[in-house]
Amino acid sequence: MNLCRVCAQELKTRFSEATDPQTKEKFAVLDCTNCGFAETHPQPENLETYYAEYYGKRHGFTNDYCAWRRIIFLEKSCASNNKSKRLLDVGCGDGTFLNAAKKRGWNICGTELNAGRFEDSELEIYKDLQKVQEKHGVNSFDAITMWHTLEHFKNPREILESAFELLAPEGILFVAVPDARGFQAKIFGKYWLHLDVPRHLFHFDFNSLKMLLKQTNFAVKNHWHQEFEYDLLGWSQSALNAIFCEPNVFFKSLSGHETNVNAFVKSINFTLGIGFSALALPFVLFGTLAQKGGTLIVCASKFDNR
Repeated sequence: MNLCRVCAQELKTRFSEATDPQTKEKFAVLDCTNCGFAETHPQPENLETYYAEYYGKRHGFTNDYCAWRRIIFLEKSCASNNKSKRLLDVGCGDGTFLNAAKKRGWNICGTELNAGRFEDSELEIYKDLQKVQEKHGVNSFDAITMWHTLEHFKNPREILESAFELLAPEGILFVAVPDARGFQAKIFGKYWLHLDVPRHLFHFDFNSLKMLLKQTNFAVKNHWHQEFEYDLLGWSQSALNAIFCEPNVFFKSLSGHETNVNAFVKSINFTLGIGFSALALPFVLFGTLAQKGGTLIVCASKFDNR
């Protein structure tokens, strides 16, 4: 019996076969009907092979806008008397967000599984949070961000517990994840772009994420239900995935990755992708207003136990 890691209730099968768009391997998604948490099953011991095509222009031409918007979220949520501005970005990818924060005056630090790729960089990047704590100690950061990274870790509870130790008493935590109970997830099911098994080991909705944060001594202060490019592509590429045999062709074209289709099929996917994206604009707005978008962003702080 598989039990939910958030509420300990039995997990049921949501999808018996969800396809990895890279390797074409099949994985199940097990669902907790009590709290909304779900997990990919089985979970590979070694995930490195599943990240072979992962890095690249993840946001394409919207890269700078995405980083700017996240900085605005961050700075509007920080305490007004915060002057030291110490930031840790967990799973910093190519460092775009950290570089943007540095330009805004933040003292920055990050983690990335492939930290070696930053050896010749000016960025301070560590392999994991344990290395960060060894270097900086507890209560070291005014803000910790996890932009679409928590779902990738094998033990999200442990990651949040480490973040609690590293975060200053008045600090804030930002967590962004795909919303596994949003309209996109419900409509497209196993064809949903942001399901992304097995790289997404876990799947959250607002209720399950809030419960896990509470269990790790965080209190939710604010929440949002959209990241524009994630939500827009979530609609258009998921619709294409339901039509074509080869998944994510439009997304790969935009993000600079190779596709496994000929030029004709690629052009059809690209043309339809542009059209579907235009048609999806009102759906993005509706999902945001209904708090059922493709993306969930939560701002949290430590519980005040005084």
